[in-house]
Amino acid sequence: MTNLVTEFEDIAEQLGATLHFSENKINIGGGVISPNCVFLLNLNYKGRTIKIKNATGTYFYGNVQSVILNRQSSLEFQLTTKSHFTNLFSRKKDRFKIQTSSNDIKTFIQTSESILGLRQITQKDVFEPTIIGINSNGKYELLIEYSLQFNDWPEAIIPIVNFYKAFIDKFGD
Repeated sequence: MTNLVTEFEDIAEQLGATLHFSENKINIGGGVISPNCVFLLNLNYKGRTIKIKNATGTYFYGNVQSVILNRQSSLEFQLTTKSHFTNLFSRKKDRFKIQTSSNDIKTFIQTSESILGLRQITQKDVFEPTIIGINSNGKYELLIEYSLQFNDWPEAIIPIVNFYKAFIDKFGD
């Protein structure tokens, strides 16, 4: 675990983020104790807070969230990742599938260099994020959820943050 903490400290320093780490032990029955570790990075970019949470133990998941706009917008979308198995039988080799009525979002996803880092990880590993842009409580939020059950999952953090930064640059107030 010490190596992961050190790796997250390095990532936090590289991003200019704050790192909060917690470790708990949970009795899951039968005398089995599972360590639950949570790595939380908070990063400010152009007045927005990007929160990155990676949790391991009895569950392995990551999520990232940020309020991009302080008003509702017509930029709602969902970007899902085709599994490696599904991709074997697909004519399109891009693992991302986008659902949106916004041409601006489609163009951004198809042309943004920030998505390339995420595409590279999906091609070489079982990184299958779901990215959602949604209107919620009068605000526009960008959310990413993913499983950590792939090799070297901390390497996804920098490309995810780069995607958020590019999204904020393009669509932020």
